[in-house]
Amino acid sequence: MRDFIVIRQKAFYEYLQNYNKNKSEKEKIKLDLKDLAIFDYIAQFCLSDNEKIKNNRIVIDGKEYTHIAYKKIIEDNPFLDIKAKNKSQVIGTRINKLVKLGLLEKIFSQKKGSKTYFRVSFLDDRGITEKLQGVSFENDRGYQSEVIGGITQDLYNRNINIDNKNRETKIENKDSLYIGSLSDFEKNFLRVISNLKDLFNIYNLPAYKEREYLKACKKILDKGYIEEQILISIYARVDKVMNEDVNEEKFLETLSNPNYFVKSIEQLILEANIKVEKLEEEYPNTDEGIIKNEIMPMKFLKSIYLDYYKLSINDYGYFTDVDGGNYSITEECEYHFYLMKKFLAKYNIKLAKDIRFFIINNAIENIPYDILMKRILFALLHYQDKKEYLEMYSSIKELLDLYNEELRFLQIDKDLDEVVKELEQRLIVE
Repeated sequence: MRDFIVIRQKAFYEYLQNYNKNKSEKEKIKLDLKDLAIFDYIAQFCLSDNEKIKNNRIVIDGKEYTHIAYKKIIEDNPFLDIKAKNKSQVIGTRINKLVKLGLLEKIFSQKKGSKTYFRVSFLDDRGITEKLQGVSFENDRGYQSEVIGGITQDLYNRNINIDNKNRETKIENKDSLYIGSLSDFEKNFLRVISNLKDLFNIYNLPAYKEREYLKACKKILDKGYIEEQILISIYARVDKVMNEDVNEEKFLETLSNPNYFVKSIEQLILEANIKVEKLEEEYPNTDEGIIKNEIMPMKFLKSIYLDYYKLSINDYGYFTDVDGGNYSITEECEYHFYLMKKFLAKYNIKLAKDIRFFIINNAIENIPYDILMKRILFALLHYQDKKEYLEMYSSIKELLDLYNEELRFLQIDKDLDEVVKELEQRLIVE
């Protein structure tokens, strides 16, 4: 745990005021003391003369970048008090604001296990790093620094970044939009669209490319609606189709066609608001945010995959694995399934239909979820040049055999979040 937090509040405040000047409310960036504490922690690492920390650096075009794991930021700063299950995602969102502000630079190196590296952008007259001293941590493990003359595609993929500027340009360029470059909402949105496409297929409705749905999403946001409204409108419409006496094809076509989706958004949100009111009666004393972000997503999934869920998963979408860990099927698990399905689709392989039941049931009864899923996901990267192994993901029986014979013996020096991040960096949004 770190001993001191040094925050030059006045300098940050003045810099932020200048950055937000003449920007619309939507474009403005807000920081709090937790953001500043994270910056201070990263900056101290980047300025440190400690040999072990220096060995955790790479040099690109004459600039030094220091490796700092999200997990370590969380462990060394307990007063950040992050309650979310996916703590690394929360830290990443805060860091992304600092990068967008130009205070930090962040890159990925795939050569060393897809690690994240940072550099403090301003060391001059900004006052932010004035008198800030580097730290000397004793428990850091490093490797020899790697000097590379120029940024290469392998070391630093410029397309994998957190800057949301020029989003439309990225969407137009097929080879530049990676899942790793998307916002958390966009990733979640594509996960929902992935499930919808399975439903569209049942009703013989055409599904469009992911990019078309992202464009539709942007048009809706440009109309003044918010991200939450987009998702609950989808949940409510699917619930209506699956549980009411309506023309299923006609009502689903509103979602399957991105243009119809944009034109119908007002009606869809009205439907969603009515649905929320009914759920408030069904779940008295339940916060509206929980209804929208946990209960509605779970009802959405049950409408599509009812057969794959056991009573061990509650109405809010959570289950407890054999190790006592609590996981959200609607967020973590479904997103992991989406990455698996998308990775295999590159090889024209369909993911096993019963994959959800297989993984969740085993996580509850046999193997902790993070260990099981880490092995399953890591193996996609590990066997990417062996299609015969990847094809085993299309059958639960073959996947079980692969797991018992090989996957459980894999030596993996990454945690689940790191494996997920590496997958995101490999997958292009079609």
